Amino acid sequence: FGMAPSSSSFMPPPTTPGGGAEGGGDGDDDEPQRPPSPSYKEKVADESDHEVVLLKVKCKFFTKKENNDPWADHGVNYLEFLKEKVPGEGMTVKRSRIVCRNSIGKAVMNAGLYANMSVQVAAGKAAPDGSTKKAGIIVNLHNAVEDNVRTITLIRMGREEDVDALKNLIEGNNGE
Repeated sequence: FGMAPSSSSFMPPPTTPGGGAEGGGDGDDDEPQRPPSPSYKEKVADESDHEVVLLKVKCKFFTKKENNDPWADHGVNYLEFLKEKVPGEGMTVKRSRIVCRNSIGKAVMNAGLYANMSVQVAAGKAAPDGSTKKAGIIVNLHNAVEDNVRTITLIRMGREEDVDALKNLIEGNNGE
């Protein structure tokens, strides 16, 4: 409508934090840090909680119903190993459970531990020197999110220390 594009005074050229015009980068550095989803707020522990978190780690888990079935990928989630607090001196119920939540906080796995639960360490890919590192664990779980059907579950974690910690927690807390 008759105005030259350069005469627009209300639209300054985009600038970088250094003050110059934007060159041609990918622009990801200029985007401000986004807050977490408003629907998921990380829970802060207080005295009214009935459970204590013994382990919280990022993991990827897979399930299958039978040994010869293919693994179903459930993506990257946040695993919490929860144990009931001892409510009083007369009550000794101390059940444990494993909960995995997705990035918005929805539980995708909620499985209680039971007596005589077997835990296998899953080995990762072989290193050039022939050694393998612990990549995760394989357990039989009854996932409440999937109608309590028994599933063979592979929980993969990035660090061997996390694998050892989860294995020890399951072996030390199952069936109590």
